[in-house]
Amino acid sequence: LTGAVRGPGPSQRDLVECFLRTVEAVVGLVELSDPLTAGNAASSMRLAEGVAREMGLPEERRQEVALSALLHDIGNFALKSGVLDKSGPLEPQEEAAIRQHTMRGVQLLEHIDFPWKIKPIIHHHHERYDGSGYPDGKKGRAIPIAARILSVVDAYLSITTRRPHRKPLSHDEAISEIK
Repeated sequence: LTGAVRGPGPSQRDLVECFLRTVEAVVGLVELSDPLTAGNAASSMRLAEGVAREMGLPEERRQEVALSALLHDIGNFALKSGVLDKSGPLEPQEEAAIRQHTMRGVQLLEHIDFPWKIKPIIHHHHERYDGSGYPDGKKGRAIPIAARILSVVDAYLSITTRRPHRKPLSHDEAISEIK
């Protein structure tokens, strides 16, 4: 398709708006396959951008965090239906598949040359500061700051949202759990 559009092109603002709406449409497809997470991407984006703002990160980094948060679970599209909303314990192969979603997300975005470092953030958003996360077991400052922000936001939203296997925790309970 490159080069297929001719003549005076849209403004940069129009292109950015089109890009963001396209991303939202793709994220919407992922959320359609898992109704329990509907709205999670938008909530993640708002919270992650707010955390980045509170931390005093510059505008470009806040954009990077926000867009990464919007796309962070795109790899869930590769999961079999029913895995994320399973009410009982996960089988080992199901847990392994879920742990692959960060890498699957990066694979889905492989050919997009983002002006931000979105792919490493998506890849590492389940790493934990103590090294107990996945996929690489990174810890501390070896985890990109944006991935650390997204990790906390993702955990908070997961803890405070009803799941088939548990009730949601309150804000205060979630903060205590994260700490």
